[in-house]
Amino acid sequence: MNTTSLFVELLIIGFEVVVWLVLFLGAATGSLTWIACLFKTFKNFEVLLTALVFALAYFLGILVDKIAKWLMEESPPGKRLQKYIDRSISQPRPFQKMYADVMVQEGEPMSDLIYARSKVRILRASILNLPLIALFVGLFMEQISQPETWWQLWVIAGIGALLTGLTFFVYLYNQRLYRGRLRLFAKFSKRKNKSKRRD
Repeated sequence: MNTTSLFVELLIIGFEVVVWLVLFLGAATGSLTWIACLFKTFKNFEVLLTALVFALAYFLGILVDKIAKWLMEESPPGKRLQKYIDRSISQPRPFQKMYADVMVQEGEPMSDLIYARSKVRILRASILNLPLIALFVGLFMEQISQPETWWQLWVIAGIGALLTGLTFFVYLYNQRLYRGRLRLFAKFSKRKNKSKRRD
């Protein structure tokens, strides 16, 4: 796998985690002013602080990526979901076969698969992160809002549920696309290797 793309994926996932962690702390303390105080305190060490935030995001990205992979692909419900995805993969259409054949002949299937897998990885983790972001936004707003504006919490909960549902269905689509291409590329690669041995 391309190391740079993997690094970027884990950073994106990690920053999602940082967002809901900050919101969680904001909900617990009833304020986010401590962030400004933190940067003010370390204003002479901005580069170091930025490096620490990136390191934390990368570490959290690795952690949440592993948790999301286990939940969505390796746990008993996750395995059932992957079996459902495998069963739903339709027979490849002619243009898909042509695409796979060209990619294999040009020696480029891995770049296509890496890109597809990258989207799957980010979507898979976002299914966990988005509900937590919505939850902690709601809890934070509850701390700073008046009782008559609590209807906003229901709006936030609805948006969070909608985004999570959409992300889940986009994940299913991309995972099916990824696994379908993986099979197709493997099939054409075997065919290419057989023809080489004959030559």
